[in-house]
Amino acid sequence: MGADVLNVVIRADAGPGVGTGHVMRMLALGQACVRLGGSVTMAVGELPAGLVRRIETSGIEVRRLANDKACDRDAKETREVIRERSADWVVVDGYAFGSNYQRQLETNSSLMVMDDGNVDRDSPADLILNQNAFAKVPSWRMPANYLAGCRYTLLRSEFLSAAACQPKHIVKQARRLLVTFGGSDQQNWTATALKAIAVAGNKRTIVDAVVGAGCSSIESLMHLKRELPYTIRIHRNVDRMVDLMHGCDMAITAGGSTCYELARCGVPALAVAVADNQIPVVAELSRLNLLRRYDQGQSEDSLAGAVRMLMRDAESRAHFSLNGRKLVDGHGAFRIARRLANSGVNLRPATMADARQLFDWRNDPEVRSVSFQTGQISFDAHKVWLERKIDDTDCQLWIAEDRNGVPVGQVRLDLEFSDEATISISVDHARRAQGLGRVLIQKACRAAFEEMAALRSIVARIKPGNVASEKAFLGVGFKQVTPAMVSKKIANQYVLARETETPVKRVA
Repeated sequence: MGADVLNVVIRADAGPGVGTGHVMRMLALGQACVRLGGSVTMAVGELPAGLVRRIETSGIEVRRLANDKACDRDAKETREVIRERSADWVVVDGYAFGSNYQRQLETNSSLMVMDDGNVDRDSPADLILNQNAFAKVPSWRMPANYLAGCRYTLLRSEFLSAAACQPKHIVKQARRLLVTFGGSDQQNWTATALKAIAVAGNKRTIVDAVVGAGCSSIESLMHLKRELPYTIRIHRNVDRMVDLMHGCDMAITAGGSTCYELARCGVPALAVAVADNQIPVVAELSRLNLLRRYDQGQSEDSLAGAVRMLMRDAESRAHFSLNGRKLVDGHGAFRIARRLANSGVNLRPATMADARQLFDWRNDPEVRSVSFQTGQISFDAHKVWLERKIDDTDCQLWIAEDRNGVPVGQVRLDLEFSDEATISISVDHARRAQGLGRVLIQKACRAAFEEMAALRSIVARIKPGNVASEKAFLGVGFKQVTPAMVSKKIANQYVLARETETPVKRVA
């Protein structure tokens, strides 16, 4: 494991056969890791030169692989990069990189796999991410090791800019349209959309058409630009997509990750599932009233009708815009990056040398406010308490340290009965709101179940109103049960049973 910084190796590809979606969302994750001080290397095979420059500009190293994608030689070559970089995490994104390929990457690194509905239960991944609106945690994975939904949607850092955060102004009649069908657009849906707009719009219509480095139909699009009776601006290898989204009234798009980018910017959209894997994305976002769905196989005239209808339907566009911004907040990449960074946290037994640090954590005003005893604690009383806890064989008191050995929090388990323990945690003020609480809970519960054979359940008692703690415990699999009394006050109770831990291969 890397000792000083978070080291991440990403395996993803882009090209005519797969488009650019996998690489673009990995670019988003890489940017977030770099901003947290991490070191990121992206191992790629096929990748347009313009996209390589964009990745490198973000502070990410690009390593070219010589062998065919997902073959044994590819896995060996990638494994060499992982070892060379002393990677803490390996992240794999692509339909070709199945369980067999993933197993060949096994080193001392942790493995995260992107899932768009194609990852099976045999995956050796320590962490699986499905960033889609339709995602649900499968029964064979613990919630803490399978991240699902748009809270984790990977968007590039530009989607946290001022332009992305401004509410969309909804005009009565849409006049400025954005057309984008991915990096390669092999079926040339861009041209189909431009022809439909010629029927649906008028000479005052302005269209920004975005094509990627892999687009092979640029000449036909330039011909349409000259022939069609409205203004068309063609953009290649766009670095700031958010600016085009900010300036348009609506979009016509493919059903991939761009739908989430548009949702973040509040852009109403007409979406076409141009590949089978996009069908559930478009279906779910349509069900959630974030966009209007258009199915393949219909005529250009019907597409023109759908475009015209949405251009004139200001009420629907307003609903799409508002719902999109509610669903996607743009912080998903940073949530995942923090999760990867927090994986370097380790637990060690507390000693009397930790007395001052534990004293400061116990007397933190936020900690006291959510405690059942809110008064400040004297240092002398604290030392007596700490000595007693360290000597108590029915108590486990751990100090959590990050990968650099810096204390970041504490966890305590007290055995109340022979088969039941209570748990309490606190996180250093500077490290809160980073998902660290869940990591501490996971690691402590795993250690407790492994070290105490008779232990059947772990109970958390939380003061009503402490929403952050409730979310943390629920997020790692605790279930809410009947409230209890603590110090003559009502406490919400959450329980984790031993059997819910067994499916987890390793806590990341």
